Amino acid sequence: VKLTDYVLTTTFSTSDDCEIYFTNYASNPIVQEDNSLVVIDYGDGTYGTKLNHTYSKTGDYKVKFYFSKPITAIADITFNATSIKQISIPASVVSIGKLAFHLSLLEIISFESESNLALIGDSAFSDSSLKEIRLPSSLESVGYGIFSGCEQLKSITVAQGGYYSHWLVDGCGWLMSLDSNEWSIIAYPAGAPTEDVQSVGGDMTI
Repeated sequence: VKLTDYVLTTTFSTSDDCEIYFTNYASNPIVQEDNSLVVIDYGDGTYGTKLNHTYSKTGDYKVKFYFSKPITAIADITFNATSIKQISIPASVVSIGKLAFHLSLLEIISFESESNLALIGDSAFSDSSLKEIRLPSSLESVGYGIFSGCEQLKSITVAQGGYYSHWLVDGCGWLMSLDSNEWSIIAYPAGAPTEDVQSVGGDMTI
């Protein structure tokens, strides 16, 4: 097994007592029966499999979770209310569940090239500290209120191609979808400034 192919990389901002945990539902795609958590690199020189870990001092730590098979989903409430600050989503992930990053300290999320992400569930990033996001062209649908309460979110970038050929971000930051020649509102970043849509390198961004 090439573990480097099956890794979820995150950055946590920790206090002296920091809990790292995953939900553990039987239906959770991350810990499904034919997949398992192999080891965690806690980012402070220690390794293990415990889903909680105490750090000796405060700071930002890059934490890597290694799995036996590729990760196909970030399940509901996986990082809810955690001190995670940054995360890189593997190309194998096809969905991000409901409330996955709700109330977290997440500021930056990135998607690997050739991302297969198709779905973002309801309130996935709601009330988080997210500052900007570039949505991959593979995305087919998003749930209700994915950016609700994201007061620091000022930039959404929409990659062109695929399903996004009929999506755009308007001048006030509303994520819009064109269906049957009618525009509908998909999501809105509360902190977005009012300015015109600009075309940058084939992408549309506010």
